[in-house]
Amino acid sequence: MGGVVFHKNCIVTHSMVLRGISGTLRFIETHHDIFGIKK
Repeated sequence: MGGVVFHKNCIVTHSMVLRGISGTLRFIETHHDIFGIKK
């Protein structure tokens, strides 16, 4: 049982991390003028 719960927690954490990374990239793309990032 513990292994199944741990596995589910890993999936949730992984999806949250991916969502956070994509959100950060989207934020940087939206405000790239502020950071002076040239594409």
